Amino acid sequence: MEIKQKVFCVNKPINWTSNDVVQFIKYKYGFKKVGHGGTLDPLATGVLIIGVNEGTKELSTSIQDDKTYIADITFGIETTTYDAKGQKLKQVDPSNIDIIQIEKIIENNFLNWNIKCNT
Repeated sequence: MEIKQKVFCVNKPINWTSNDVVQFIKYKYGFKKVGHGGTLDPLATGVLIIGVNEGTKELSTSIQDDKTYIADITFGIETTTYDAKGQKLKQVDPSNIDIIQIEKIIENNFLNWNIKCNT
């Protein structure tokens, strides 16, 4: 496979860092310069914007663009790392949490939020 674009998107797999993707592309295809348009958590999957050679100069604009994140959240479990990889510290019954509480927490802590729940 040959990469002809100087900026393109990759679907980053789970358990890969954004840098893992950059290094893979750099060495697999022999590019001198490879960069990404914003870090994704290793547990995240999704679109990672990649720039190669001259395309790395164009990445600064994508870092400033608005982004949308979709998350699967399990309520009632606390871990050592605050994510699914950590050791479980505590588990409580989350049935008394309601959507209004969640919306208020998100509204007070995030900009431009939009929450959709699948129950």
